[in-house]
Amino acid sequence: MDNKLLETLGDDLTKMVVPMQKYIFEQNYKTVPEFNSLMGNALTALYDQGPMRPTDLARYLGISNQRLTRPLKMMISSGYVQQSDDAQKIVWLSVTEKGSRTQERIIMAYMHNLRIRLSVLTEEEMNEFAKAARLINEILDKIANK
Repeated sequence: MDNKLLETLGDDLTKMVVPMQKYIFEQNYKTVPEFNSLMGNALTALYDQGPMRPTDLARYLGISNQRLTRPLKMMISSGYVQQSDDAQKIVWLSVTEKGSRTQERIIMAYMHNLRIRLSVLTEEEMNEFAKAARLINEILDKIANK
């Protein structure tokens, strides 16, 4: 692949994803003032994917184990996440009832904010946007599984 095209694609994806993540975090995690974006991403991952080992969660989030340690301790001590040991002494992380309720509140806030933002689009624009989003997801799935 042409390096210039790859660089342009990377820039375009960053311009699209980073502001969206920042907006989603700022708008929807306000209800959880002690959270930062990493904690929000970790809670979402555990909520969506189910129990994980800390190493797998760090890998899923694309960060080091060390970077996850402090936020994870805060989430456990605040009651959003629990850790349990199985018979082989492997630590598993899962979302608590409090964490599930929090994530569900965040999802509701996200959907509410999304409806407000998208309400300026015509039906035709909404259909085009949905089509583009599906295509982007298909491409991201394809490259994630490579």
